Amino acid sequence: MITQKVHNIVVNWSPNNPDWEDVTPLCDLYYRNGSDKSLASDSQHNYSTLYYKLFKLIDTNNYVPNLFELGLGTNNTSIPSTMGITGSCGGSLASMYKFFEGKANIYGADIDKEIVGDNFDWRKFDLPEPESIKTFYCDQTNQKSIRDMWRHSALEKQQMDIIIEDGLHKTDAIVNFVRNSVHKLALGGIYVAEDLPPVFWTNARELTFTNDEELAESKHKQWFEENNIMFSKIIKTGGDRQSPIWIMQKAL
Repeated sequence: MITQKVHNIVVNWSPNNPDWEDVTPLCDLYYRNGSDKSLASDSQHNYSTLYYKLFKLIDTNNYVPNLFELGLGTNNTSIPSTMGITGSCGGSLASMYKFFEGKANIYGADIDKEIVGDNFDWRKFDLPEPESIKTFYCDQTNQKSIRDMWRHSALEKQQMDIIIEDGLHKTDAIVNFVRNSVHKLALGGIYVAEDLPPVFWTNARELTFTNDEELAESKHKQWFEENNIMFSKIIKTGGDRQSPIWIMQKAL
């Protein structure tokens, strides 16, 4: 369970801050497993420097945390947000598993049925067994698909300490997943949506699907209150893409 506020970490995270320039152990893991989240990679992103500090908030001595990531990184070029034929499918999940040295439950999901469940290629990451990481099918544009995934016997009783959404980088898809997944955050849990499209902003229009600005703002506040969200912020990342991410934390 995360028992500290992420506010100070998030607001001080900057691609121009010297404290964030050092390659962390997590950066190295992401790099070696082929993830584009790593500062050590081709400067696509520097998420690894932020995630390192967030992951370090989790004490695994007396607690087994649950981490979930949507978007395994399919190589199928016909699927939107594909990693391409050279991408390392599952590299991010494998990095998280190794960072926590097997002392965390790692879950993932993707729209590509050919890379989840028994089809997940865990051997290339030298993981000890197939069940090291559990993966599921999910279409984040489909509300029923998201709800069906969370109802899976392996997930229905679990609350997530970290949820990372790295799936389809379109506003409607991002919002649909958070609206149908925020209830799965544990107390103090952290939700991250990566690679926000340029038009994305935190105004409630994305969460409430209304163009009435006054009504949207009211519903926006109500949504955060109902879901016990105590902190929410969009920040710009470093690297070549300068992709903003949305971070929120559930109340402790």
